[in-house]
Amino acid sequence: MSLGNTSSWADTGTFIDRQFPTDLRVVSFNPLWNTIFPSVDSVQAAKFSRLVTALDGNIYNLQEIGLHTPWNTADVVNLMNSIASLGGTDSWHAHQGRDNVIVSKYALSLTSTETTPAGERGMALALVDLPDTRCATDFYFMKNHYACCGGLTNDPFRQQQSDAIVNWMRDARSSGRTIDLPPGTPWK
Repeated sequence: MSLGNTSSWADTGTFIDRQFPTDLRVVSFNPLWNTIFPSVDSVQAAKFSRLVTALDGNIYNLQEIGLHTPWNTADVVNLMNSIASLGGTDSWHAHQGRDNVIVSKYALSLTSTETTPAGERGMALALVDLPDTRCATDFYFMKNHYACCGGLTNDPFRQQQSDAIVNWMRDARSSGRTIDLPPGTPWK
């Protein structure tokens, strides 16, 4: 697997510089319902493309992608390959749960779209297989998009979702249940 062109990580003199070329960069972004795609909103899509190019992330956690639309992970992978090609035959990897998409330069495993017990809405859950030459452990991502707005109306839904996430994290740290992560696995 290609680790990407680390020479492209030159100092720019800005806050987006990596401290070390081996730093893992994770970007979380809510683009507003599918506007990363040029056919949906060419102006916003161009801004997303500039953001991806400037930040040069290793993993992107996107919200508001798909959900009752034709857009899916294959579309996100194709878009990312066109914006930030990994070179050769390497390709971005993606996993979607509800309107959440985890997009990674590295392979994804232990993918799921729901916690056990289930929360108020689905999630994107995946273990990112980080290169052993750069990282001592893999990284587990739990991509969630809480119910917004409505104040007290949505508070019970947000609480249910939070409780489900905490239960899932407890399960992941205990062997022999729904999910088992190696001890010391970091997550976000």
